[in-house]
Amino acid sequence: MRPLYQEIILPNLCYVGGGGELAYWLELKSSFKEVKVPFPVLLLRNSVLLVTEKQNKKREKLNLSFSDLFEKQSHLINRKATEFSQTNVDFSGLKQQLEQQFDILKKAVLKTDKSFAGAVNAQERKQIKG
Repeated sequence: MRPLYQEIILPNLCYVGGGGELAYWLELKSSFKEVKVPFPVLLLRNSVLLVTEKQNKKREKLNLSFSDLFEKQSHLINRKATEFSQTNVDFSGLKQQLEQQFDILKKAVLKTDKSFAGAVNAQERKQIKG
């Protein structure tokens, strides 16, 4: 609640901050609205990345670009695993078979005990996501 208090005693037109700070402020937008305090304009400040020579050598050895370093970790891992793998990791056919099996199971549930439909749907989402 510090940002709300801050804006009450010393209002700003604009708040300049880093990505994490702005994400935090955006979480508080509804609180500002609730107490009818004007929400400041948010401005992302320029950022810089300092890389040591040792870090740069590691980055080059791993064949990573600087933009790779800012990619979502799971996406980077998947992309690099696919790039280095000798095995085809495309599971779309198996995923389609799994969806067909769940369709059959859903039809059986509707004919027998509809109370299981929620559990089947939840299990399907879990299996497909996994």
